Amino acid sequence: MDDLTTIKASLERLLTTAAERHHQLGIREQELAAAMELLSVDPRITAAFNDGAAEARRRVQLLIQEQLNHLRPCSSTALVLRKLSELVG
Repeated sequence: MDDLTTIKASLERLLTTAAERHHQLGIREQELAAAMELLSVDPRITAAFNDGAAEARRRVQLLIQEQLNHLRPCSSTALVLRKLSELVG
């Protein structure tokens, strides 16, 4: 009987600890969401993000073009890469 009482007490402690950690995680998620929202309002952050995205597209275009330079123009791979280049735009 003592074993069952001990096990029950241990499980209750675990549940209490898990609930507290879940609560703390919820608070952290709310803080993170608020911080992300503030970042998205700052035009400098938005501009930096857009610049980074444009640079990434430019680099992908360069990689596609470099690969196309080594393929026959009418190969299926070249056709796919040209379409990909259009999509990356």
